Amino acid sequence: MKNALFCNIFQECFKGSYDAYSSLNNERLFVVKPLYIERWIYNNVIPYIEIFGMIIRQYSFDQYLGV
Repeated sequence: MKNALFCNIFQECFKGSYDAYSSLNNERLFVVKPLYIERWIYNNVIPYIEIFGMIIRQYSFDQYLGV
């Protein structure tokens, strides 16, 4: 393991995943930078869309009204 700090925190917080995957020869860790995130949230069966636009620094939370 090349990054001891990360491995220790990962093992502490996600023990099951650490135990299941850390011993695999083809284990990989990818670092990603999200540019756009969209979440669907339901409040009393009413759908809402939450959007985080990182590039344009925009946030919205709107009720989905259909097409």
